Amino acid sequence: MKSSFGFPAPIRLCLLMFIFSGCYTNGGVGESLSAVPPQGGRASMAAAEYRRMVTYAASLDLEVSSLDSLDSEVKKIVSSKNGFLLEANKGNENYHAKIQVPADKLSEAVEELSKLGEVESKSMNAQDVTNSYSDLEAKIKNLSALRDRYRIILDKAKDMKDILAVEQELNRVQGELERAEAQFAGLKEQIRYSTLNLHAKVSTILGPLGYVVHGVSWVVTKLFVIR
Repeated sequence: MKSSFGFPAPIRLCLLMFIFSGCYTNGGVGESLSAVPPQGGRASMAAAEYRRMVTYAASLDLEVSSLDSLDSEVKKIVSSKNGFLLEANKGNENYHAKIQVPADKLSEAVEELSKLGEVESKSMNAQDVTNSYSDLEAKIKNLSALRDRYRIILDKAKDMKDILAVEQELNRVQGELERAEAQFAGLKEQIRYSTLNLHAKVSTILGPLGYVVHGVSWVVTKLFVIR
């Protein structure tokens, strides 16, 4: 559709951006107006200015004599580390808890929880998310600047077609900004708090016949395999 000035709507909107806020695009009229010049350099350069951003996760498998007081003991340890339980499930012979504790308390939490039973397996993983952190921060900064420019244009626009076109772009940018802010908040939470998955099962206690069967099984095995 042609405007009253004889220009298509995309060209007219770009001209408005140029006149009121100095906006420009690098790929011609048809390219999206969201292509704002980076604020403060490329993400790889920005990442160098940060300390490394790392998320931590741990897993702990225990064998315990009883589950009766395990849940309360776990909660006590987690609370002492200023952490909390995301979920906890207790069965007849199994217990599972998903725990979050401050990142700097993760090692202490694993060590103290390990004392609640016999450790069958234990692991801790780290993931460097510095690039994701700096990319999201730069994206939020650029989208915020673009949103503010559209607001200025909207305040100055007089023609209804201009107002509708700017409002459409403003809503799109605002939506992208809110999604980026939500992702950034989630990432910062992952950096601040580490996740610990705790699994526990009741140890098996053999009776007299059980020991006999276990012993026979061991002897038979050694007849074929020494080590």
